[in-house]
Amino acid sequence: MEINQLVMSDEKVAVIEDGAWVDGFAEAPGVGFFVRGFSSDAVQQALAAAQIEARLKNGGKPIGTEEMSNIASRVLAEVALLDWRGLTDQEVPVPFDRELAVKWLTSRGGKRISMLVFAAAQRIDNDTESFIDQATKN
Repeated sequence: MEINQLVMSDEKVAVIEDGAWVDGFAEAPGVGFFVRGFSSDAVQQALAAAQIEARLKNGGKPIGTEEMSNIASRVLAEVALLDWRGLTDQEVPVPFDRELAVKWLTSRGGKRISMLVFAAAQRIDNDTESFIDQATKN
């Protein structure tokens, strides 16, 4: 068995940890997100910390599905999402803004953008090789 099937290369780790541009969303043409992989240390540590905080606030009781979804959306906005392109408001480009990202990804009306960012982070994790190729071309 090839060792690269068991151990990730430094290039793969770098893409997951540092992020890459993810585009090509059929439901959002022209939109791209620069995201870390969901399995990155930064995202996993933020998720764990948020879950601990939520359990402490909840008296140590388990966290419900809705609360877990809220935590994941907040971590996506605060940690995984690093930039965006192709988003406009009345045809005016919207520059990346962390506060705006948190507002959009954690609001009830922001489920679609939250799912796109989540899908982008998963693509980084699941198809790292293509993002390495992309990074070396740029």
